[in-house]
Amino acid sequence: MSSRIYGTIKPALPEGVKVLVIDPAIDLQVTTAATERDLLTNAELLAALGSPALSEAQLDSLNARLAAMIARHCRVPADGIIAPTLREETIEETFRLKSRNDCLILSRKPIVSVTSITEASTALVVADYEIQKSAGMLKRLSGDDYT
Repeated sequence: MSSRIYGTIKPALPEGVKVLVIDPAIDLQVTTAATERDLLTNAELLAALGSPALSEAQLDSLNARLAAMIARHCRVPADGIIAPTLREETIEETFRLKSRNDCLILSRKPIVSVTSITEASTALVVADYEIQKSAGMLKRLSGDDYT
């Protein structure tokens, strides 16, 4: 069974939340990357540093490195092409499941919105699933007994 989930994910991790290592049966692809990767403006960074004499180029470089280090420390899953970020991005995840699961734990959370979900080439409607946005979980609703 292969399910595709399209949606906008804002990957801010709540304090104390551990991120699971991505299973090889899950394919993550960033379809719309964040336009801004830095977490602070250069003015905010300069204020946090105590106003040392740094050029804009030095601040840009430091800001980019800082954002990348924080994303790595938070273990934000990446697609292997675009560097991970805590900024909002649109991603696509494909799950290749050996058996039916009640709930899928998505790679990034919280979930801002879900654009579409496909299960075995069938598009699901909103009544077919339930989303726990802050937990980053998607539950398939069904009246059957998994037989």
